[in-house]
Amino acid sequence: MPEKTVEAVIPVYQPGKEFKQLLERLDKQLAPVRKIHLMYTTEGDTLTDLPQLSVPVEIHTLTPQEFDHAATRDQGFSLCESDYILCMTQDAVPADDRLTLQLIEAFDDPECALAYARQMARSEHGAVEVFTRNFNYPEKDRVQNLIRLKELGIKTYFCSDACALYRRDLYEELGGFEAPAIFNEDTVFAYKLVQAGYSIRYKAGARVIHSHHYSVRQQFRRYFDLGVSQAQHPEIFKSVSSVSEGKKLVLGTMRYLVRRHRIRELPGMVLLNGAKLLGMKAGLAYRHLPDTVIRRCTMNRNYWKHSLH
Repeated sequence: MPEKTVEAVIPVYQPGKEFKQLLERLDKQLAPVRKIHLMYTTEGDTLTDLPQLSVPVEIHTLTPQEFDHAATRDQGFSLCESDYILCMTQDAVPADDRLTLQLIEAFDDPECALAYARQMARSEHGAVEVFTRNFNYPEKDRVQNLIRLKELGIKTYFCSDACALYRRDLYEELGGFEAPAIFNEDTVFAYKLVQAGYSIRYKAGARVIHSHHYSVRQQFRRYFDLGVSQAQHPEIFKSVSSVSEGKKLVLGTMRYLVRRHRIRELPGMVLLNGAKLLGMKAGLAYRHLPDTVIRRCTMNRNYWKHSLH
């Protein structure tokens, strides 16, 4: 059989130090990436200091007003001619040279339309982030489909475009991402493909280093946008609630900190989770909020220039 081909699509905006390392490691994958498409949001600046790679890199520029979580990725996908499309974020660094190889293995199952990688926390981001990543991205592989909906609940539709591999033919067949999207374009598409009878595979052996160190304000804004997304898609989130998973995560984090004698971190953890909860509730109720309040709450102000209510 001919070798399966992979192209990568990566939205880029003011990249940090991880971006160069990401490109260098993509260049050395055992299952090679044949082209990298950078969807570069520019405010008049230029994308400089790119490493020398053997893989061709194409830079496609757009303004902040043009960026959309779904439409920008879909534009990048439309430029690809490969069997599979690797969707990544600019701060997710492959842990080794087996990332794409591990993800491609998921498609040995002909019903698999989408596979995603394990995300591991950076050591400097602390115990809470380490536990959160391990909770959401465990050491064991998982198959997500309609058969397991009752067992997995909302995790049936879980996926992350921080590092996910799409079968291009099925992505196109199912109509791609729904745009515009403030957040959750991956989950909305995952719901669509599962409802169509396909499956998602989580591959724990495909690993990227990816975590965040958000402030209380940033967590509030991030979860506000998450709440907006959930309010916009009741077909997903009213039938399968994310609340129980959130409770498991909070209680599990508290036990984790206590067992490791990190009691001093509990108040900060409670504060962060309080911000998440308040942000989520505000986002779910966004249709009842004044435009000025929405703009103060959101992490993605450009979205609202075209989408207020």
